[in-house]
Amino acid sequence: MSKFYSKTTGGFYDPEINIIIPQDVVAVTNDNYEALFTAQAMGKVIKPDAQGNPEAVTFIPSAEQLHAALLVSAKKALEKSDVVVLRCIEDGILLPSAWATYRQTLRAIGNGTQTCAIPVQPAYPS
Repeated sequence: MSKFYSKTTGGFYDPEINIIIPQDVVAVTNDNYEALFTAQAMGKVIKPDAQGNPEAVTFIPSAEQLHAALLVSAKKALEKSDVVVLRCIEDGILLPSAWATYRQTLRAIGNGTQTCAIPVQPAYPS
């Protein structure tokens, strides 16, 4: 039995399971359904084509999505680096300059004054 795909919901529907099915669905064979989800498992994204049929495509993030991901990564790296600062304070040692620079760069990325890649984390202080 065929399944159905709705371009407005981006979902698949099976008449044996789903009571409510959107009006814009297109039929999808079981073979195509399985091929789509196999492609999705390999990193593709299922999206509707111009006719509303589902197709597996390579996901290309927008500039906004890339920027948002960079901000999240910078925030997480900065939070993780707080442990190093606390350990240095507890042990009574000066925070190494590499760590100060690393944290300064992460803050600059987070506040939008710098748009470089996340820098490599320095080695932990002795």
